[in-house]
Amino acid sequence: MLKTLFSRIRVHSIAAVLIIVMSNWANAVDPVSNWDSASGLKPDEISEPYEIFNNSGVQPALDAGKLIINTTTNSQNVGYIQREPLVDPSRKFTATVNMRLASGISTSPFRAPVGIFTTIAPSVGLILWIDIDRVFFGVDRLVNGPISNVDTDDAMHTYRIEHDGAGNFTLFHDDIEILSATAWESSQDHGLVRRFLFGDGSSHAHGVSEWSLVNHNFLDPIFRDSFEELGQ
Repeated sequence: MLKTLFSRIRVHSIAAVLIIVMSNWANAVDPVSNWDSASGLKPDEISEPYEIFNNSGVQPALDAGKLIINTTTNSQNVGYIQREPLVDPSRKFTATVNMRLASGISTSPFRAPVGIFTTIAPSVGLILWIDIDRVFFGVDRLVNGPISNVDTDDAMHTYRIEHDGAGNFTLFHDDIEILSATAWESSQDHGLVRRFLFGDGSSHAHGVSEWSLVNHNFLDPIFRDSFEELGQ
């Protein structure tokens, strides 16, 4: 009888340990920000939300499984941004974007209708510009880095940005390496806090872009955990 009792206690103890371990595993969240249009949510509606910036008067819309950002004049800016302490892009990271520039016009050779902005330290960062059939990193306010002529408007394409943690960036277009550049300093272009944003962020271009995916792995895990514990 005692042997049976101890066996039952041992079984229940093991089961309890397994439940705790599985519960902790289920609750563990890798510090990855993932917005996917297939979720039916906009970037400002996910659990670690982006802030929307918009002076156009027209809200981005989900249509046919894609998020549509539309600006009709150079003065209009529409997009989404995450700032510190929610994000820390100073570290080594990978950011992946799937999108198409449906149409666009730029009045400056140094700007484009779509920008992906990364600020890794106050006033220090890099901007990837996506124009019709060309992409380029800005390497100063009015200086372009190398330009790659790739399709940007005929189909959705995946842009993967890799940062080595020391200010050096590499761009892949549909898994093919096409560009590299180094972060540079400008408070006017990069702002005073670490941040990541995408959309139309130029006053010299406008257009229509379609987005299906934006993810990265530079959420700050300490702040993220505090953010979730507070139920924000």
